[in-house]
Amino acid sequence: MKRKTKIIITIVAGAIFIFLGFCVIAAWVSSKTVAHQHPYRWDAFVLPEQDFSNATIIDVVAKVNALVTQTSKGSVTQAVCLNTNPVDIVEYSSDPAIKAEMDKIVEAYRKDETNWLNRGACGFETCRYTGKFMARHSLGCEFQELASWVQLDYEEKPDAIHLEAIS
Repeated sequence: MKRKTKIIITIVAGAIFIFLGFCVIAAWVSSKTVAHQHPYRWDAFVLPEQDFSNATIIDVVAKVNALVTQTSKGSVTQAVCLNTNPVDIVEYSSDPAIKAEMDKIVEAYRKDETNWLNRGACGFETCRYTGKFMARHSLGCEFQELASWVQLDYEEKPDAIHLEAIS
């Protein structure tokens, strides 16, 4: 073989070897990072895949919070905050004449809502969810999809993801 051919083959083989080395390093680093990570401490930990089958939203939130606590070795105890308080009802009336009627409707709704709760009815927090939270994927992404599916308000804050009934 000619000297020039040997040099070209050596350079190509070296380039392939370096490329494969970078691929191995990239795979190792990506196994320890969160995809689509959000800039909050609660989203900094690599979690395993989670399967949920007919689980309530309360159960999903509790399982994820427990897993984050375990994975973070207790440095983060709550990644998701589920607000189960009754929905705030804000009245917007362009006509003051119907304000009294609106107050009556809201009062009747609150009375009826209290009756449901006294009979054991639950709100959105008992909605059932079946699905997967992918391994090494951002909690923010996973809960955005869940909130959209269950029709919850979703807000990310530095302390946690906040979920509540749409107002």
